[in-house]
Amino acid sequence: MFPQGRKRKNTKAADSGRWLVRMILVLLGLAAMFIGWEAIGQGYWWVRYYNPWEGIAIGPTLTLVFIGAIFVIFGLVPWRRARENPKSKDDIYRMP
Repeated sequence: MFPQGRKRKNTKAADSGRWLVRMILVLLGLAAMFIGWEAIGQGYWWVRYYNPWEGIAIGPTLTLVFIGAIFVIFGLVPWRRARENPKSKDDIYRMP
């Protein structure tokens, strides 16, 4: 059926929920980035929030932009393909 030496690729059905999680991460990241940039554009460089242990606390608005960028990166990078490494660990020791 298949020529000798060739292997059949494993065809798994893609997870139907994975794209939804990735889309939610991207949308949350974009929302955080938009809120952060809009606040900075209006002159609010600090955000006040309530912390149960410390009471009222403040934090930089630019943090929202950075956290949003991290969410967008986690949502867009195909981690399964990035994790696969076709080379063996001994390849770094072989001479070309």
